Amino acid sequence: NFCTIFPYVERIAFAPAARLVASSAFSWGVNKNTHPLKNVRFWGITEVEKDAFYNQANLTTVEGRLKSAGESAFEGTSIESITFDDTYATPTIGNNAFAYCSSLKTVKLSNRIETIGQMAFFRCASLTEIVIPDRVSEIQDLAFFDTGLMTVVSKREDPINISNVVFDGITTQRAQLIVPTKSIEAYKAAEGWKNFYKITDAWGA
Repeated sequence: NFCTIFPYVERIAFAPAARLVASSAFSWGVNKNTHPLKNVRFWGITEVEKDAFYNQANLTTVEGRLKSAGESAFEGTSIESITFDDTYATPTIGNNAFAYCSSLKTVKLSNRIETIGQMAFFRCASLTEIVIPDRVSEIQDLAFFDTGLMTVVSKREDPINISNVVFDGITTQRAQLIVPTKSIEAYKAAEGWKNFYKITDAWGA
């Protein structure tokens, strides 16, 4: 583990030729003192494996477009913003990839994303808005549990088949769901979607 060998590193910039952040490479045990790593810069990284930055509580900034996020890759960090690369991103966001990232405010998903894993954004309390691309065909249980979501935009015309616990714990009585105009009635009848207080199109119809 890199952080065990170099316990005082605050910033990491990967070389352009680097392609992989291996499993648990920069993870930090839950019973250890907080590691000082604050900033990570990706250049050519195409894969971030399981637990790569797990529990790096001081990690606030990830520079560069993210191409993948394996299981628990950033769980327990303090990152504030994530952008997935539209050209090279892998189709799946891993289970728990950003769970307990309570400072995460902005997420830009790639148009290549097809699956959002179980508990992927679990308890991201600062996340108030998410745009779900039209290629997403699966959102697993508790993916957005107990987030701060007030606006969810789904670009799919046909509602994804999801369970009632995907958005469990958010204030659906106040949150709005924005969908394509001709799909409003379909979302109002669909499990997991119909619980939103307001289901409308982008123009408030």
